[in-house]
Amino acid sequence: MNVLLKVDEVSKVLRVTERTLMDWARQNELPGAVKIGKEWRFRRAVLETLIGEPWPSEEPGNEAQS
Repeated sequence: MNVLLKVDEVSKVLRVTERTLMDWARQNELPGAVKIGKEWRFRRAVLETLIGEPWPSEEPGNEAQS
């Protein structure tokens, strides 16, 4: 399945600003970036390959404490 992620979702996980992420996308420095209308989206499968692990299902820092 080809899941597309929003700028805010990706920026939180990669720990960069949304502006930086969009700059990377515009400059073709981030694989998996596609522009749909005026919005940037990012292919989850490509980002998982890039970071070397599955995409987190929750935002960082919101994991349940044990």
